[in-house]
Amino acid sequence: MSRGDAIVLGGMGPLSPPGIAWAGRELLAGMELAVQDFNVEGLSGGRRLELLFEDTHGDPDAGVEALGRLHAAGACALVGEFHSVVANALAEEADRIAMPFFCSSATLDAITARRSPYVFRLAPPQSHGWKIYADFLLAQGFRQVIEIIHEDVYWTSGAEVIRRQLEPAGVRVTRVALNPEDSAPTIAERAGAFAAAESRSIALLLVGYPQPLEPIVLALADHGLLAGALALGDPAGRAIFPDWWETAGEHGATASFLSYQLPGRLTRTGWKAATAFYERQGREPSFVALEGYDTIAVLAHALERTPDLSAESICAALRAVTAPGTRGAVRFAVEPEGAVHHQWAWPPVCITARGDSGRPLSKADVLWPSNHALRLLDRSLISRAEWLAESD
Repeated sequence: MSRGDAIVLGGMGPLSPPGIAWAGRELLAGMELAVQDFNVEGLSGGRRLELLFEDTHGDPDAGVEALGRLHAAGACALVGEFHSVVANALAEEADRIAMPFFCSSATLDAITARRSPYVFRLAPPQSHGWKIYADFLLAQGFRQVIEIIHEDVYWTSGAEVIRRQLEPAGVRVTRVALNPEDSAPTIAERAGAFAAAESRSIALLLVGYPQPLEPIVLALADHGLLAGALALGDPAGRAIFPDWWETAGEHGATASFLSYQLPGRLTRTGWKAATAFYERQGREPSFVALEGYDTIAVLAHALERTPDLSAESICAALRAVTAPGTRGAVRFAVEPEGAVHHQWAWPPVCITARGDSGRPLSKADVLWPSNHALRLLDRSLISRAEWLAESD
């Protein structure tokens, strides 16, 4: 729907607990920047974009209620969300009411495996990204993986991807499940007992953030496990957020995490957006902010090709679009079955580590694959120096 000459889009993301508020703020900041960029010149017919953004609190029920409010306010499409359990509920509801939903940053396979004609996704499915993380663990020679895990659908799905990849290769995968009565020191003691059995061990932090991740990391450190005996991993990629250092401290400096952005390499569109983001926010955008930007940018390109704002027209335009994004050209793939349905295949995926709290994201260490291999993935990705040289 439109309001006057404005095309109304409904944005979604966690802006308050129990959701990861930094994730919602990054999505919102990226979306707002893209709306501003596309409104400078306007879409065809002089139309402009208007973004209404709702806080999902990281809660599925709150997300569905917010979707209803946005739909009633005239939003023609739903965009955003970071938490997979919320996005999965939104996908189900969007399919029920025939409303286009372009999921920005949630990875649970079920979101697109439902194969709805109304649901599209920018971030890779969990089975794709977490398999790459498992490949990294094999390449690094880890002999034991300790899953410190809150057993819900998101974490158990990801853990199963890693287990299927590692166990046939002879890697021991051990689960330390969180129970309500367990204290953080108890969790650390259990993890430490397993870590002592192998010289190359890593603990995957498959728990909520910042709580209970923070006390668990502190307890692991207090038990002397982070002084070389045990590495830390965060496949969910939350080490990109500025409050990671408040949560994990320097203990998390070398934690390996999935990134859907190659450090220091973006497209020309990406460097333009990143520069504007820095001018607004005083810091580099995370890949979640870039996902927010790309979601609006891709949808705006699709809207230029729609005869009207019906759900069918918008979805048909998205299926046909190829749009320049910050991390590559975005087009949607469909495979005969499974989670690759209206899916960008593929955004760049690598394993990185921040190294220290003062290091910007663009300088993060690339742990897997090699920098040379990453450059071969997409020739449109360039360094900031190359972009500046072109701009002179």
